[in-house]
Parts: sequence; structure tokens; C-alpha cells
Amino acid sequence: MKIQDAIAKANESTPNTIERNQMVDWLSRVDWQIKTEVLDNYVDEIEYNGYDADTDEETILLVAAPYDELYIRYLEAQIHRFYEETNKYNNCIAEFNMIYSQFKAQYNRTHKHKGLTRYKFYGGL
Repeated sequence: MKIQDAIAKANESTPNTIERNQMVDWLSRVDWQIKTEVLDNYVDEIEYNGYDADTDEETILLVAAPYDELYIRYLEAQIHRFYEETNKYNNCIAEFNMIYSQFKAQYNRTHKHKGLTRYKFYGGL
């Protein structure tokens, strides 16, 4: 998913008056979270320097389909938090967390972890 797609879908599902730059900042923050909590733990090096007002809207976000829906849920949650709509925020952030957890589990299953050491288990003492 591209930056412009995530913003457009979030704006369509949750009409708001928040500026594009704020949404780009939110997307940058969630991709920093994804990079540090998930991607940096694996052998594949991912280059990521964040997004800002000058970032091309065609930039592809870090998480691919089918888990890229997490960006829309994250933006929706941040919009609701901005407008102090607590119940809507809680619903959206719960959906974000569910998709994010599914992404992390899938990534863990399909990528080689850095420095993973296998230990033999010897039963008993």
C-alpha cells in the first residue's frame, strides 16, 4: 500500500479535517514501530528513514497485503483519538492490534531470525 492509498482510504471511511502532513507523520510512526519491533529482528535488512512532508505519496509502506489494512485502522484510530472519540478509537486500535499481531506471527514464521540459537532440551535434571 502507498502513503496516498492509506490516507485516501482512511479519509473515506472516517471523514475528517486533519492535514495530510499529520497523517504522514502517523504513518511514519507506525512504520518505525514495525521496523524496530519486528523487522530489525530478522536477517533481511530493511532500509527505512521515516516519512515527512516531502516524502513522495507514491512511497510504498513497509507492510504488504493482506496485512496492509493495519495502516487504515491505525489512521482511523488516530483520527478518533484526535477528535476524542474514545469508543471509536478503542474499536479501531483493537482492530489494528489484531492485524498487527497476525502480521508479526506470519513474519516470524516466514523469515530467519537474527542470532537465533537452537538449544536442545534435555528432559529432567
